[in-house]
Amino acid sequence: MTDQGQFDAITNFLQSAVETGEIPGAVFWLSRKGEVLYHNAFGWQDDKQRFPMTVDSLFRLKSMTKLVTTIAILTAIEDASLSLMDPLKKFIPEFGDLKVISDPESGGDLVKAHSDITIYHLLTHTSGLCYGQGGKAIQSLYNDAGLYFDIFFRSPLSTTEVVERLATLPLLFQPGTNWAYSWGSDILGRVLEIIDNKQLEHVFYERVFRPLGIKNIGFSLGEKDQNRMAQPRSEDRCNYFGGDGTVDNTPFYSGGEGLVSSAADWGQVVESVLGFNRSNSLISPTSVRFMLSDHAGSFSSGQFFNLQEAYSYGMGTYLKVRNGLSTNPAHIGEFGWWGSWGTHFWGDAKAGLAGVFLMQKADPARYYCETIKYQVYQALKC
Repeated sequence: MTDQGQFDAITNFLQSAVETGEIPGAVFWLSRKGEVLYHNAFGWQDDKQRFPMTVDSLFRLKSMTKLVTTIAILTAIEDASLSLMDPLKKFIPEFGDLKVISDPESGGDLVKAHSDITIYHLLTHTSGLCYGQGGKAIQSLYNDAGLYFDIFFRSPLSTTEVVERLATLPLLFQPGTNWAYSWGSDILGRVLEIIDNKQLEHVFYERVFRPLGIKNIGFSLGEKDQNRMAQPRSEDRCNYFGGDGTVDNTPFYSGGEGLVSSAADWGQVVESVLGFNRSNSLISPTSVRFMLSDHAGSFSSGQFFNLQEAYSYGMGTYLKVRNGLSTNPAHIGEFGWWGSWGTHFWGDAKAGLAGVFLMQKADPARYYCETIKYQVYQALKC
């Protein structure tokens, strides 16, 4: 690890945020071309119990999980277990009779889908599925089905039941004609279970975690690891985390939001995409190039796309496609994603950087992620 003095601004920034009570705690991990430059913990893992944060503390990754689902799907495409062009109904027949809502706001008639949902549509959020956003009528349908956003730690449903309920709902738009953030990764998780004939936790282990040699990651870690979980403040638990904020052994293995990890282990997943150590890569350069291509295109200026103007979407990650029109100094080609409970990762091949920022407070997460990122590029002069 290099001298961390060049990152004093980051250290002081996060220490101050803890001391003033703005955040309970955080962990930041940074590497460049496979060399760890910075790995530090701040504040409290559990401020109620007064457990200090450590670099090995575990966090709920939420939607960062989508990166692992994408990687696992691409390994299956590489070994010809499935194709990007495969229709979803080939694996889950319930998706064979698709309907599209005519007016997401007021409802109206349902019309027949013009085409099938494909694996490609699910990977790129162009399937017509959503999280219920887009209008009052479609939001009500998702809520009535018990498929509201952020259900993972509170749902008694199994993965199969979640997917079966999704199959009964109308699409927000015709497949392939728009972009909307969606349950697509959860359905891809179920596809992986079907083609590998294993529960998703075992699929992820075989296709991703074991090849990388990482162990501090999973859907629900063992009893011995519960004391390593970063807990939100008491006042935040009902608002953002549900119940008391603890991780249970839900049967819902969510390919969209379910994983728990340490910063360093997640950093290895990001580095595997950057490919600085080819022997530790999970997918081929062909798949990486394809994954980090602009798959949203003109859809990124549409009504359902909610990233800054400098960004589009690849597969499982955002993708920076221009300089300016963002609060982020990373180079064009930067990829990454957030978790809705305060987490973020990014990779920048041009700068050789992989960064993981984890904290257990939702609202200010974007502010801290972007501020730290600017300080990293300034310190490294890249």
